[in-house]
Amino acid sequence: MKKIDTTHATFEHKRGTSSIATTGGWVRGVYVNAIEYTTTDKSVRGVAFLFGGLFGGGIALWGASLGVDAIAVSSHWSTSLIAIAGVAVFAPLGLGMLIWYSRKEFFRPLDLPILFDRKHRQVIWMDRWPPGGLLGMFKPWPVRISRCDWDRIVPEHHVVTYTTGSTARQQHTLALMVPHESAQAAAESITPYADGLLLGEPMTLTEQTVPAVWEHVRRYMNAKGPALPPGERVCDSTRPLGWWQSFGAVSMFGPGYVQRWHETPYMMGFMHLIAPLMLPLGLAMATANWLSYLTAYDVPWPQDVLDQVGSRVDGGAGSDGPTDEGART
Repeated sequence: MKKIDTTHATFEHKRGTSSIATTGGWVRGVYVNAIEYTTTDKSVRGVAFLFGGLFGGGIALWGASLGVDAIAVSSHWSTSLIAIAGVAVFAPLGLGMLIWYSRKEFFRPLDLPILFDRKHRQVIWMDRWPPGGLLGMFKPWPVRISRCDWDRIVPEHHVVTYTTGSTARQQHTLALMVPHESAQAAAESITPYADGLLLGEPMTLTEQTVPAVWEHVRRYMNAKGPALPPGERVCDSTRPLGWWQSFGAVSMFGPGYVQRWHETPYMMGFMHLIAPLMLPLGLAMATANWLSYLTAYDVPWPQDVLDQVGSRVDGGAGSDGPTDEGART
């Protein structure tokens, strides 16, 4: 499979990119001075471990096991040499993928949110920073707090195309890139940017929703747009309590089953027709999702950040209740 990453578009701060503006269901909190975007989607948490660690790593380890079998039965030195080379490549690759994706999904923060502080014209975000090198997989992955002036952010619409020769699949991302602080730093770097962050989940964004989500942020920060577009609410950022709620987060079953029948009866009917094919995958995804949340931990914002953005005004956790100032955001 080939992976091709291209920049589809670079957006501007003072020019609209979409006739509609939406949070995409990603705003998890509204503060007096800021809005807070989540970077966690319950429906895809655990998927990276399932497909990257178990599936991808499992295939590599299976290939290594075939090499071991070939070494045991081979009577020709050339065949044994090829098999040994295969084991030497696929065994570390499989173990590495299993360990890497386990670290990405388990014992990780519940969320790594992004704050758009309109009053102070800043973007503040959390990021999990893996140490470099091969041994970095086994070291602690600390969380850092980063800041950038809003006017320095360069928003880009990236498209990643995965091709297999006969099929192609595209994944859309909204990347907020941070340029180098000086021309000298840019000249000494091999990349045009010093840092960057993703807004929204690439597995759920589309070609149409990427510019619409950026448009909401742009209007909020530049044109005094609303913290939440009309008809939208803050997302449910609570963690699933138990395997059954994880099953509901990744499939049509679980909590909210009857409500989904009322909201999308035709889709639910179709999903039940293919349930014999999808149910085993749903069970595996629910288990990976549950394990990921079971081992997750919360990372609160530092007090200086909370003092900067003000009290929460959407009625969520930590909120002091709606205020006149919060109602105007």
